[in-house]
Amino acid sequence: SVKTQGLIAYQLYQSESGRQRYREVLTEILDNHWNAAELLAELDRIAVRVEPHLVPAQRVIEEDWSRGGRRWGSSKNPTFESELEAARNFIRNRKSDIQAEIVDGMPVWRKRPEPPFLIPEDGDFMKGFLQSIENTLAGAARAGDLEAIKQHIAEGADVNALHFEMPPLMWAVTTAQTKAVELLLQEGADVNGRNRDANTALHLATVFGRAAVAKVLLQNGADLQARNDDGATPADTLSLDWEMTAFLGGLIGIETGKEQVAAMKTGRTEIAKLFGVDAPLEEVSTFSPQRLSGAAFAGDVAAMKQALTEGADPNTKDPRSGNTLLATAALMGHTKIVVLLLEHGADVNAKSRDDGTALHAAAFLGRTEIVKLLLEEGADTTLRNNMGGTAMAGATLDWAFAKSIMGMLRIEVDEAKVKAGRAEVVKLLEGQNK
Repeated sequence: SVKTQGLIAYQLYQSESGRQRYREVLTEILDNHWNAAELLAELDRIAVRVEPHLVPAQRVIEEDWSRGGRRWGSSKNPTFESELEAARNFIRNRKSDIQAEIVDGMPVWRKRPEPPFLIPEDGDFMKGFLQSIENTLAGAARAGDLEAIKQHIAEGADVNALHFEMPPLMWAVTTAQTKAVELLLQEGADVNGRNRDANTALHLATVFGRAAVAKVLLQNGADLQARNDDGATPADTLSLDWEMTAFLGGLIGIETGKEQVAAMKTGRTEIAKLFGVDAPLEEVSTFSPQRLSGAAFAGDVAAMKQALTEGADPNTKDPRSGNTLLATAALMGHTKIVVLLLEHGADVNAKSRDDGTALHAAAFLGRTEIVKLLLEEGADTTLRNNMGGTAMAGATLDWAFAKSIMGMLRIEVDEAKVKAGRAEVVKLLEGQNK
């Protein structure tokens, strides 16, 4: 499209003179400055210089939230080469595409763009995320604001567009906004639309025990046999453990305290009846990866000690984050858990899904005592994560960026203490590398 997502550009575009000026500038740029041959040559020149230095994580590009999640119709993430070819095609076709769009005048642009996402100064990623969708169709759906939903749709909002991985229907489902769900379905929302992980709205209704919503979805043709990327149907998610449910809820701002979980359990029982299956029994195993990871994260020494004594694997990884128990405990600063895991045979250099180790995690948040302990146990300071960073890189990561990561992980820290700890960690690591 010739249009951008800028709020200022949108405002200027609404006047006839603004549109005319826009067209004149576009035409001038294309006629006098857009040289496809030169741009393609420059693109290839840069690619040749960059390609040899890419680490594995940069060769396969994970689709991020800001780009709307995975490209539907493809089960594979784009690669460096496929993105390079896409850029080439953009350059080759851009001039003709724009000329075709403006031949009969500037196209209609009624929908007000969404504001850019900003991480708040306090690093609270979730607060910033929720604020960023307040004035969008997804935000209206999440809040159950029927009038705002109608207004956004009237202004041209796509009822099935993904907002931070999920379409508006799913945002309404997760917060149990039954009326909003009904309205969105009436307005053309796809009852079997998918999010990035190929979950449907019915999957999410089941996970969070939204029984009334699940009933509406079923009445509107929700597919009971739809499978997500893990191969699970909505009925399969009835047995998702509550630690994982709380983790998922935290990612999208859903409270999962004692009262909320009790309501969700009741909801799941009602949904099981709708599905015609037995309600799942409460998980009692202390060996489940989720429970072990939860104990490592919370610093629950008693639970971890019991599990390890009864034979739990100290090298277990969290099934969602891919983090080892040792890395999780190290990140959170739970020294006693780290000691327990090492005493029971945890591999000090075991790698999490991102190829980071417990030393990476401890160094990142300046966990001095844990870094000392890991080094004494033989932690390798030269190991690199999938972005090519060592533990030293984590300890010296720009503070503003580190703070934003903590916000995303919802980790609250004492800033002064962490900064002092990181400085001490740098000294420890420098001593190891001499």
